[in-house]
Amino acid sequence: MLGLLIAGISGNFQQVHARILWSGETIYIRSNGDIDWRPSGASPPPISTPDRVHYDITGDITTTGYGIVVERDNIIINGNGHTIKGPENVVGIYLEGRNNVTVMRTTIREYHSGIGLIRSSEISILGNHLIENNYGIFMEVSSNNVISNIRIGVITTAESIIESSHEEAIYIHSSSGNTIKGSIIESNYRGILLSGSDGNIIKYNTLRNNGERGIIVGGSGNTIQGNTITANGAGIDVRSPGNTFLGNTIESNRDYGIRLSSSNSNTIAGNTIRGNGYGIYLTGSNGNNIHENNITNNGNGVYLSSSSGNRFWLNNFTNNNVQVSATMEQNYWNASYPTGGNYWSDCRGTDAKKGPNQDQSGSDGIVDTPYSINPNNIDYLPRGLYFRTPITVPPMTPLLRIKVSISSLGAPATAPPGIRVSVPMTIHYETLAPTHVLARITSGATEVWSYDFGSKDGTGDLSYTATFNAPSSPGSYTYRLEVGYGPSLSSFTVNDSRDFSIQVPIVAKVIIMNFAAPPTASAGSSVPVPVTVHYEIIGSTSVLVSICRWTNSYWDCVWGNPDSSVSRSGTGDLSYTATFNAPSSPGSYTYEIRACYQSAGRWDIMDRKTFQLQVISPPTSQATQTPTSTTQVPPQTSTTQTQSSTPQPQTSSTTQTQPPTSTQTSTTQTQSPAPSPSPSQPPLSLDLTGLLLIAVVAIALIIAILLLRIRAKPPA
Repeated sequence: MLGLLIAGISGNFQQVHARILWSGETIYIRSNGDIDWRPSGASPPPISTPDRVHYDITGDITTTGYGIVVERDNIIINGNGHTIKGPENVVGIYLEGRNNVTVMRTTIREYHSGIGLIRSSEISILGNHLIENNYGIFMEVSSNNVISNIRIGVITTAESIIESSHEEAIYIHSSSGNTIKGSIIESNYRGILLSGSDGNIIKYNTLRNNGERGIIVGGSGNTIQGNTITANGAGIDVRSPGNTFLGNTIESNRDYGIRLSSSNSNTIAGNTIRGNGYGIYLTGSNGNNIHENNITNNGNGVYLSSSSGNRFWLNNFTNNNVQVSATMEQNYWNASYPTGGNYWSDCRGTDAKKGPNQDQSGSDGIVDTPYSINPNNIDYLPRGLYFRTPITVPPMTPLLRIKVSISSLGAPATAPPGIRVSVPMTIHYETLAPTHVLARITSGATEVWSYDFGSKDGTGDLSYTATFNAPSSPGSYTYRLEVGYGPSLSSFTVNDSRDFSIQVPIVAKVIIMNFAAPPTASAGSSVPVPVTVHYEIIGSTSVLVSICRWTNSYWDCVWGNPDSSVSRSGTGDLSYTATFNAPSSPGSYTYEIRACYQSAGRWDIMDRKTFQLQVISPPTSQATQTPTSTTQVPPQTSTTQTQSSTPQPQTSSTTQTQPPTSTQTSTTQTQSPAPSPSPSQPPLSLDLTGLLLIAVVAIALIIAILLLRIRAKPPA
């Protein structure tokens, strides 16, 4: 059998009436992502892709063969409301052996099958319209697919055009694990057919005005939940064991609400079955559990033929023309006490007794006399009051109603404390119906920014720049951008998220308030430089004050404050007297005072001041400047030593034994030469005397020459 999956999906879908832009045979999305078409000489079809992932249909398409054949996995085909139309012997959108493909917002009409799946999985068919196809969706040997928000068989436009599928709206053959959810299936020949298919879920769909049956179940382990099945030829037709029917509304169907044919061990619970020809119809079906249903105003509430061992409890049988019709096979109509049996609107008994045998004094809500259908079908504990079923079906939550993703995010790596941070972003959305696109940024449990982009429909990209204040304390902070959808920011379904980090650095201001460097210093001497710095720090860090000397190629630091490892914060002043040794060579030297703070393991210079230091030769001591010995000895001793190179013992003895008198000592001191002046301070008195003598001699010579000339000049 040709395996085709035809998914007609529609939410609140606005039909796009675009002119037909392309006619041809078939369009192909090749496995490498290329778009190909037949005939090859035709103009390019109105389908494009920016990235070989997203494929957008931009105009209506009419084909003489298959509409679109998909040969590539992991892609999204968005019809954007356009129509694909073709012949009734082929498929509109055909997927064979495919995985992870989304088909959305496309109108497909007049094909044999609108969408066909064979041996495909993880396929999402969302928000499509399928009209006048033999089969809306045909699926064979395919698993874990999703059909959601589709509308098959009817489109209502301004012209009120209503058309139908000629066979099943959705036909699932030999397939498992598929979900059909939130779709409208109406005015088809049959609604949904499961054939040899196990473990599928059909929920929250509306099936109405279909000519034959709303749902046909052939397979086990399927769940039919929360559907509204009205005004069909029949509601649900079950042909297999082990299925669950929970919380459906099944009413006004011509033949029956639910029919089980040769179907055992099914569960029918919490349904509203109202106004059908038969409420529940069992033929050749055994061991089914039927409880907590409201079976009301049907021609026949329950009909049993050749069926036994079925259990009925806590159902409300209300105002059916015939509450139960049953052949003589035995079935069970109550649970054990005190749960009891069913409520029967035509039960007229009293409640004066209680207990398992209703033979104890006091009422218990159970009628004292059994309700008899026939000898083998008796409710021994009929309930006297209408039972409010506790079974509830949770409301439908949208399944891929909108897909929102983060295309780009441009968060800064760093931001100063407390400033406004800008985070540009691009968000991509794909919707099945108008839905609000939402975004927020959180830091841990704290939300720092959020935005409602408003109601969006279809596909598109949103560019926005979020702004929020950076933390006031330095450190590394992790943020999360979340995007999604929902009615408002207070009801947020997240589709995508991305983490980013911002480093808030230490912010410090360190300035040199004043310093006092000496202009000169002797070579090699210790140089004191008082200095005061002021700091203002956000966060906590260390402050370094240093003095460095320029060496013609680099700065050589000669001093640093000893408490540079102390962590500081806030504001304050630091005063030091820096000391360092002047260079050993005289000259002019450039120094720099630096004020720094520690950031990321390094010292950042915040302020600097320079000064010049003139280094001079150090003064020579008097002892080293005297050309001869200044030892104070008597003149005689000095004379004796200078007159003979060979020491005379007597003289020497006499000299050593006769200490000098006071007169001699005075004479010796008077005759001692004066100490020589320092080289850096020449004896100015001697230099001036010489100059004066030279000047006197020169003047005398000039006068003498002038006198000679006067004498030699003859008289006039």
